[in-house]
Amino acid sequence: MRILMVNNVYPPQVIGGAEIVMRRHARRLAARGHHVAILAGWLPGFPGEQGEMDSLDGLRVYRFPFRSWEQHEDFWKPGIEDFLDAIIRQERPDLVHAHNLRGLGVNLIAAVRRRGLPVFVTLHDHWWHCHWATRLRTDGAVCTDPHWCGLGCCPSISPGGGTQQAVPVRLRRDTLLRALDGATRLVAPSASLARAHEQAGITPGQIMVLSNGLDLGSVRRKEARQPAIGDTIHFVTVASLAEHKGIPDLLDAAALLHADPTLRGRWRLTIAGSGQLSGMVEADIGSGRLGEGTVYVGQLSHTDVLGLLATSDVVVLPSRWPENEPVVLLEAAAAGAAQIATDLGGSAELVRRGRSGELVAPCNPLALAAAMAAYVRAPAVAALHGTWNTDRRAYIDEESTITTLEKQYAKAFEPGARIERPPVVLCGGSPTSTTTALVNRLHLLEPPGFRLRLIWHGWAQ
Repeated sequence: MRILMVNNVYPPQVIGGAEIVMRRHARRLAARGHHVAILAGWLPGFPGEQGEMDSLDGLRVYRFPFRSWEQHEDFWKPGIEDFLDAIIRQERPDLVHAHNLRGLGVNLIAAVRRRGLPVFVTLHDHWWHCHWATRLRTDGAVCTDPHWCGLGCCPSISPGGGTQQAVPVRLRRDTLLRALDGATRLVAPSASLARAHEQAGITPGQIMVLSNGLDLGSVRRKEARQPAIGDTIHFVTVASLAEHKGIPDLLDAAALLHADPTLRGRWRLTIAGSGQLSGMVEADIGSGRLGEGTVYVGQLSHTDVLGLLATSDVVVLPSRWPENEPVVLLEAAAAGAAQIATDLGGSAELVRRGRSGELVAPCNPLALAAAMAAYVRAPAVAALHGTWNTDRRAYIDEESTITTLEKQYAKAFEPGARIERPPVVLCGGSPTSTTTALVNRLHLLEPPGFRLRLIWHGWAQ
């Protein structure tokens, strides 16, 4: 097949979970004989800036100027359709597989379908139904129903285009969901993310749960050793240094460990990553509050991350938000490290409590410190959990993921049952505060299983 894969950014400029996954899958599909090309955005002025066309891993990469991370304009990209037309004429793809479209434009999905091509979309987070993408409310709690966002987090949002009048935030969510309605197939790497999108209004049965898998050949296994009481336990955290990743909770947990004199000298913590809390991490370490066992190594290349994981005993991911399928937890399992994560989202699906690691409540440094301390006091348990992870490496091999994708790609050209898409209400004018309040409560009147798509006229074809 000839496959065009799409993501909002792409290495070497930006390297995150979605970029790592798509790059791996693109290389694996190409190795199986498929012709693969890449469409991605690029961030002008950022390190690693690329031109409009280059190649990576022997695959052609077309790059379109990135628009914005702002919520009112991160989902609609004027001009992307003309650029897409040029790529389709050049590459002649049989189908398109999109990943993260934030900043690149969800109108790309409908553009692909109008050209008669199947389009797959892999979901990586909650951006499609949550304007924060994390499903965290403004008070820090996890949202339990995305239909209530207009009554709390964000009642209205600017439609852009020079229009000053804000529109109900539901119009933004419905525009993104309407784009997903048009996809041939949606892929959710975790069951929890699939449920979240179905709760938001995606038609049940349109989403296939399929792990992203992992390139096991790239992950070094930890050296086997027989730990004893008193051995130093090496904790590793690799994450974006942001609030939703639970970095403040990790620092507080490290401080609690340091405060216990019976544990001093028996553990160390390495933090890798970059983000808005980098300065806070450095300042906290410099203050001495965490002792001498915590170090910050900054942003690492993916190769260096894998090397760091190979030295770890326990990988810690203290996220406050419901993750999808964290790459670092998959890599930790493949490396043979134990795992500590919060009991939320896809993380809870990857960590088997008492077998592969431990799950703790989010936003709870005391519980996190207790889980870490238990491994310090019993290093043999960390080794046992790491061994259990190593033994299930085959379970996360991406070879089976790619095989399943190939089968799904082939089915996209077969006649199938038509999925009824929710009806559209096209909206215009200047909504008053009363109109906004009514729209944000409309879900209370919609029957179960029935959802209208309210679309702002400026965001419609």
